[in-house]
Amino acid sequence: MFAPAFPQLESRQTFFARKQKRDQRKRRHETDADDDDSESDVIRIKQRLPSSDEHGGDNVRTHSVSRTDPYHVAGYSREVPLPPAPFPHAAVKTHEPQESVEEELAGLDPPLFTSKKPDQSNSVKRRHIENLTTVLHTCMLKGDWVRAKRAWSILLRTEVSGLGMDLRENGYWTVGAELLMRTDDEHGFRLAREYYDRLILQYPHTPRVKHSVNALAIYPALFNVWIYEVQDRFKKRRQDSGARRSSRSSNVEDEEDFSMASTDSDNRTTQALRQEELDEALPIATRIDDLLLSPPYDTSLPLLRMRGMVGLWLADLYAAVGEASGSESSDHGNIDSSRTRGLATAQRQRAMVCFRKVQGHGGELPQYVLSMLESGDDEMDAG
Repeated sequence: MFAPAFPQLESRQTFFARKQKRDQRKRRHETDADDDDSESDVIRIKQRLPSSDEHGGDNVRTHSVSRTDPYHVAGYSREVPLPPAPFPHAAVKTHEPQESVEEELAGLDPPLFTSKKPDQSNSVKRRHIENLTTVLHTCMLKGDWVRAKRAWSILLRTEVSGLGMDLRENGYWTVGAELLMRTDDEHGFRLAREYYDRLILQYPHTPRVKHSVNALAIYPALFNVWIYEVQDRFKKRRQDSGARRSSRSSNVEDEEDFSMASTDSDNRTTQALRQEELDEALPIATRIDDLLLSPPYDTSLPLLRMRGMVGLWLADLYAAVGEASGSESSDHGNIDSSRTRGLATAQRQRAMVCFRKVQGHGGELPQYVLSMLESGDDEMDAG
């Protein structure tokens, strides 16, 4: 209180003094009552809390409870442990079951997503696929191509989680062609080429997918099968022709007359076979040339190397056909011989161009091809 600016009477001073004493006694009484309540609350809390002996001697820290105590203000009991972090800086997170986006899309009608959760039926199918794969490779190693083909057909029809087998994985795309070539001697190579053509249409080359099997890897396999088919078929035909010629010579008494007639017949047969082989080899070179006109096939080392080999093969065929035509004593034969020699030279030059591209891109070449390239460079330098 402020002191009065003027002197007060004695009776007035006595009244104010008595009032101050009454206020002091009243404040002391309220303070003592609060202390008694705090002590009683502490005693009750200690009775409810476990003793320090039960917790291995840990000291239990107690707090006095008053009107300004945080627990009392927050309405939180001291008997309940505090929530973990980030409390009290953030609200306590409620763990409510939340449905993921995949489950929500899978639950639509019709579903927009196929769940990838493991299923007992799918695990059984996977074991079935593993067993079929083992049977397939075992039959192929033993040469049992009929059973291998049956196992392969079952694998192609098997689905797991609505998805069929991806032929691009684990080299499965080559197994189908191998089975077709082994099980059908007459039309196996043609069926294998058709199989590769379907794979090329199904898995075209896409720039975004660089680490999967596509047409860029399938084309070399297709041309390998095609070249082997043509060469093997005409090789067998030449062998059959030689066997028939030897059998006829053993049954003829006059060897001189037979040798002259046989030589003319053999030359005509050989020329016809060479011409047929040339006619079937030209479409291979034409298709490879069409591929090499556009990227990314124009820088494919397997295709460039294969086109060079096909060029050498065609050059040899043109040379053989030209020699047979030159042996005929006619102007028409001489014209055909000179034309085939020019075509042989063109194919050989085309092969050298492809081989130089392979060498320029760091590809590997056989030693005889490297020798041909060196000799060709020497001739150009000398010229």
